[in-house]
Amino acid sequence: MDTVEAGSCSIGTDDTPTTRVRFNPVTGSLRLQAPGLQRLFFLEAAAPVFPKIILHNEYGLRMGTCTFDDSRQRSGTLQLDEGKYRFTVGAEGLLLRRRDGAEWRALPDGLLPASADFLAALLFAFCWQCTQPAAQPLKVA
Repeated sequence: MDTVEAGSCSIGTDDTPTTRVRFNPVTGSLRLQAPGLQRLFFLEAAAPVFPKIILHNEYGLRMGTCTFDDSRQRSGTLQLDEGKYRFTVGAEGLLLRRRDGAEWRALPDGLLPASADFLAALLFAFCWQCTQPAAQPLKVA
């Protein structure tokens, strides 16, 4: 986790370009910046008990959802475009597993966020990064 700017971190590997992730909890905006690419998304909370967070793109179109299994917000289901993923957050970091068995692990160099909104933003960013060509194990910087 980037300690210089709250709500901000970088994801990537040594072999792939870094994606900068910035989340603003006041506006619910998620910004992804990678070489040659900038995307803006918005997160909307939909369920108060076990949070369900909806991701919209910069045009207001629904892109995906993040549903937590319980109030601890350490596991759940992420749907982005046509892909559906299971995630777990533990001492080893963040694990994303696609239905076909493909999986990606994000090894945190710092702490993963406690906020459900920021965690969902990171999950969407990890999922987006993992579906890009040449996706490899990721780490939070």
